[in-house]
Amino acid sequence: MEQAILYVDTDYRDQKSVHYMIFDGEKLVSYLRLIPPGVKFQNEHALSRVVTDPEYRSQKLASKIIKEAMNDVKGFPIRISGQAYLKGYYEGLGFKVVKGPYIEEDILHYEMLNKNI
Repeated sequence: MEQAILYVDTDYRDQKSVHYMIFDGEKLVSYLRLIPPGVKFQNEHALSRVVTDPEYRSQKLASKIIKEAMNDVKGFPIRISGQAYLKGYYEGLGFKVVKGPYIEEDILHYEMLNKNI
């Protein structure tokens, strides 16, 4: 809703992904999915659907959940399609721009790679 994408996710990658969630009690406050190689990108894992409840963003939960997913596949590269306004944020996590900018879901993005060594 925040990004005005008002349709059901139809990329069919959820069933093949590992899902990371942080809860505050019973409330889901941060989420991402880790997509295995060959599903979104040919040779790399992908981080996707990174989201944190706006009320919790000051707690750096997105960074925590991203680092946890990266650690789980340490030694294997991770490629993302990151929103352009978050380019510096992802660079701070070790991602480098390899393509872009380009439009995806009517939002400017960069394809970024982290060797995750």
